Amino acid sequence: MNSERAMEILKNRMEMAEESPYLDPLDEWLDEMPKILSQNQQETEKFLSERTSRELFFLGEIFDDIAYEFKTPSFIQFLRKLHEKHPDAELEEDIRRAEEAIE
Repeated sequence: MNSERAMEILKNRMEMAEESPYLDPLDEWLDEMPKILSQNQQETEKFLSERTSRELFFLGEIFDDIAYEFKTPSFIQFLRKLHEKHPDAELEEDIRRAEEAIE
């Protein structure tokens, strides 16, 4: 997994949200980021576990895309544990959508 590129895209998404909160996310966020984070579940979980609550708030937007690719209950369990560690990231709805994506 290309963690450097993932961090670059995440930074771009967060900056865009601050500057223009009503604009839709960039294609790199909607297309490229899920592909990067769907390559290897173990590496993705490591990457997500190293993020701040604020970063996870944004990453939650694409949890369903990632879960769809992994199709594993263990990824959903990981997301729930991540939410326990970062309750202020507001991940409940994102996790629900991820669960629906693997059904």
